[in-house]
Amino acid sequence: MKRVARRAGMAGAATLLIAAAACASAGGASSAAAPAVVDTTTFAPDLAVDLRQFTRATSGMYYFDAVKGTGTVAAEGRKATIRYSAYLPTGALVDAQRQPLEVDIDETMMKGLRYGLVGMRAGGQRRLVLPPSLGYGRSQYGKIPPNSILVFDVELIAVR
Repeated sequence: MKRVARRAGMAGAATLLIAAAACASAGGASSAAAPAVVDTTTFAPDLAVDLRQFTRATSGMYYFDAVKGTGTVAAEGRKATIRYSAYLPTGALVDAQRQPLEVDIDETMMKGLRYGLVGMRAGGQRRLVLPPSLGYGRSQYGKIPPNSILVFDVELIAVR
C-alpha cells in the first residue's frame, strides 16, 4: 500500500514538472520580460529626466511642468488640443504629433497621457514619465517594445 501511494506521489510530481516545463517553453511567465521600474531606470542625458525634480502621482506617473499654462484647466470629459513627442528611456523618439491634434480626454485615451493632461492649463508644457502600466503595458505598439517606460513631452494648446 505504501509503495502504491509513493508511486502515485512521484507520478503526480513528474506530471507537475512536465506541465511547468511546457508552460515555460510555450511563452509562460518565465519567458515574459518583467515590467521596468521607473525609479531605477537610467534615462538618456538628452531627455533631462531627473526624477527628484518631478512630482510623483499615486498612479506611479511622474510629471514636471516646464511651462505652467494660464488658460482653461484640462479635465475628464473635455476636448483638448495638444502636440506631443514620446521617447523611450534611451532617448529614441517613438511617436510624435507636431501638428495640433484635438483629442477627447476620456477612457479612449492612453491612461498615462490622460492622467498627465488632467489638471494642466492651456498654454502649459509638461514632461510625463509613464510606467508600462499607464502606457502600452505588455503589448508592443509600433516602435514601442512591451513593458516600456515612456517619456512624453506634451504641449496643451487649448481646452474646450
